[in-house]
Amino acid sequence: MRRYIFVSLLVVFSASALALESFGPSPVFSVDSNPPIISEKGFDYVQANAPKEGKIRLASLGSFNNLNPFIISGVAADGLEHTYESLGMQSYDALDTVYALVAESFALDNDQKTFTVRLREHARFHDGTQVTSADIESTYTTLMSFGHPAYQQLFTGITRVESPDPHTIIFHFDDIK
Repeated sequence: MRRYIFVSLLVVFSASALALESFGPSPVFSVDSNPPIISEKGFDYVQANAPKEGKIRLASLGSFNNLNPFIISGVAADGLEHTYESLGMQSYDALDTVYALVAESFALDNDQKTFTVRLREHARFHDGTQVTSADIESTYTTLMSFGHPAYQQLFTGITRVESPDPHTIIFHFDDIK
């Protein structure tokens, strides 16, 4: 059975929505010409020495009949947003800035019609299998074919997705502006 990963393609949407100039490759992109730089330890408000082991139990009210939060049918279980990572993330300090997470770097070419994401080679699924560009492409294809209509609308500017190698995914736009 083919596994699907939801790696937030909202990062790609962010590149198109933020009216950016060409850039990259870079582990960060922003509307701000001087985005806050984070250290290898992480954001200033994160406790770098926090315990890395243990259990967490979360409670919620109601029921569910679906473990896929990205489709329109059914009621998805609460807490599923804790089971996947995204290509990049925003910080609480700079909401107009995206930092690489599963991605290693982002690049937007000069004509602003190609957004390239380079994946971290050490990014892994829970079972130790490497996250590849084929997984990202499969996620995009699945969301466009079977996902909630909000994703289909969000990604309408993307005309083509390609995976030239296991660690590179390229999104082609019809018009990024």
